[in-house]
Parts: sequence; structure tokens; C-alpha cells
Amino acid sequence: SIDLGALCGSKSSLNLSAVSLTNKQNLAIETVKLIIKQTDDDREYYVAGVVRNTGNIAQKYIEVFYQGYELIDGSLKPSESNKVFVDNVILQPGEATTFIKKLKRDPELLILNSLDSVEEGSIPLNICYGSSVGKRELCQRLSPRIISSLDTIFK
Repeated sequence: SIDLGALCGSKSSLNLSAVSLTNKQNLAIETVKLIIKQTDDDREYYVAGVVRNTGNIAQKYIEVFYQGYELIDGSLKPSESNKVFVDNVILQPGEATTFIKKLKRDPELLILNSLDSVEEGSIPLNICYGSSVGKRELCQRLSPRIISSLDTIFK
């Protein structure tokens, strides 16, 4: 796979593990990528990422809630809202786990709304990801807390 963000020099200089720590600093989003898989007839789109337990207690049943947006007639419209469980049911302190979810279509923007776990409840994130400078500027229309680069990987 090729990381086009690195290849084209559009990778964000933000350290996501530093900027996307939750208020309680017990869970962190470290990486989020858009994966595009070419099939015989079509393309499939996936959002994938890494969540780390930065606290000192185990976290159980962690879910990532997200919202996709499309640009239609000059306006940003919600296109897909969903959630995905991380791979590990229980995440011990210091451990990281991944999540991956097939998307219905290629999103213009992707916002991670919250992380939920049994121990923490719902923790708002409000991180907007765009795969280009123009798309990250669109993130500003939605007033998210953090705007980051969405690296794209072709498989």
C-alpha cells in the first residue's frame, strides 16, 4: 500500500495522539486513515484507525462514532452516520487496538464524534478529517474542535 499523504507531502504535522486525547486522557485516537480498495467493478471505502488506552484502568467495549459529509450544491450534507467497535473487547492500560469500518461511499469529510466505553461513558471528540487542504477548509464550516489530514491508502 502507498501512503499518498506522505508521497505528496500533504501529511499533517499534527501529532494526533497529542491533540486528540480526551478530556480525561484515558483514551486517544492515534491514527485515522481512509482505505480505498479497488475491486473488479468498483471501489470500496473504509475508515480505519488506532485507539490507545492512555489511562491506568482497563477500558471495555470501546466504540468510535463517526459522521461522513458530502458537498452537494455548495452545501455540506450528512451522508453517513455510524459506529464501529474497536478490535479488542478489553483494552488494558498502555495498549492500542484498531478499528475498521466499510463506508457506503467516499466521504468529502469525516468527523469522529465520540469515543464510548463502559468506564468513560461518551467522550466527545469532534475531530474533522479531510484528505486535502480544500477539504480541511470545509471542516471549518462545521466548526470542529480539531482539523486533521485524512491519509488515503490504495490497496
